[in-house]
Amino acid sequence: MPRIHKNHALLPYGNGCVQNNAWGYAGDDPPQSASTPPGDELGWQWDWPASAGHDASQVVAYPEIIHGKKPFLDHSTLETLPAPLAAIERIRIAYVTQTRAKGRYNAAFELWLVDDAQARPEHVQAEVMVWVAKRGLSPAGDCVATVDTPYGKADLFEAAMQHWRYYAYVLRDEMPAGVIDLMIFVRELLARKKLDGSELIASIEFGNEIAFGKGRTAIEKYSLDIG
Repeated sequence: MPRIHKNHALLPYGNGCVQNNAWGYAGDDPPQSASTPPGDELGWQWDWPASAGHDASQVVAYPEIIHGKKPFLDHSTLETLPAPLAAIERIRIAYVTQTRAKGRYNAAFELWLVDDAQARPEHVQAEVMVWVAKRGLSPAGDCVATVDTPYGKADLFEAAMQHWRYYAYVLRDEMPAGVIDLMIFVRELLARKKLDGSELIASIEFGNEIAFGKGRTAIEKYSLDIG
């Protein structure tokens, strides 16, 4: 498959897709690209300068892998998503990543939780992130707890967004490769009564949030087990 440069462009990848997502950039030709095999590696590269007038703490892009129905896209890559929380026992992802970069960025999984199976933007109830690398960025909101997870300690951040709640678990120890079950974090939020259990999971995503700098992420392995 060709490397894509156009903003928000999609490439199919298995039962998901890769998006060259530069949501904080107004034009069609952001300074980043994404690619998939065959013909190129699975991953993305970027070169975002720290320009005058730009707040170097603010994220401008999230090139990513998407499975399911991202609320800001018009289709689902999987027939099984969106799905009620009660119907999902695990969201287990085995992955291996290699990132070489300078600047401010993270590596993070993301779940969009909605209250309607159509999963449009207005249906979003919560955004749940799990940061497996921090690299100079800080999540939105305030740190409200520190929790023990199978992957080490994580700091939980919470914020009010447009019409939904934002939650980010930031692992203290980086995890560029491994097997992670995102439902562990969802159940933790349910136990805290941050979620009421009526929500549906719309999409499962992974990428690098980028504020500025130059870098490249190659994803050597990425497999999703949901059920």
